[in-house]
Order: sequence, then C-alpha cells, then structure tokens
Amino acid sequence: MLSYWIGGSVVSDKGRPGDIDVTAVIDGPASRPDAGVGDWLNPGRTWQQNIHPDVGKLLRVDGYAIVKQPDTHPRLADYYRLRGQWDDWWQRSRATGASLTKGYVEVVDWI
Repeated sequence: MLSYWIGGSVVSDKGRPGDIDVTAVIDGPASRPDAGVGDWLNPGRTWQQNIHPDVGKLLRVDGYAIVKQPDTHPRLADYYRLRGQWDDWWQRSRATGASLTKGYVEVVDWI
C-alpha cells in the first residue's frame, strides 16, 4: 500500500460521523491479489450491507482503490487519469457538485 485517501464525515467537524470513505493507492508490482477474492479493488459499500468475514460484523466503510503502475508500464497514463478522477471526487461537494469545496486526508508510509 502506498497511501490511503480518507474522506467523508469522519474527517469533518461532525460529532458522530456516519462512515469512513477510503481510496487505497496500491503498489501494483508489490500486490498479489488472491484470485478468489472477487472485486478486491473496489468493494464500495459491500461491507455496509454484508458481514465482513474477517471482522464478523457490518462495517461503515466505502472502499475504493487505484493501482500505481511502474513508471515504465504501458498503462501508466490510466493510473494518472484515475488518480485525477479520485482527487476531484474527494474535493467535490456531493450536494452541489461544486469543486474544491472540501478535501481529504492522505495517509502515507514514512518508512
């Protein structure tokens, strides 16, 4: 994992956030997903509606991901396009559609 972008009410001034919204930026060459996992990159609201098998309860998480490809990868432009789309999404008001009205927190590994 290269970083997590965290948004939604959990990073607002709300006293009781409704959920946490996360976009994971995955290190493409280092990831080895299990073929049986299904759509492991973008579960969306899956764990709000289905009990998570490892946790044993519903989770208030909206989860999405993008995969960072190596700089020499032929689909590197796809990564930058998706990164720009998610960056725009996290900064846009859901109520009005206006851009640059809010933000998100990026958590990175400093090691």
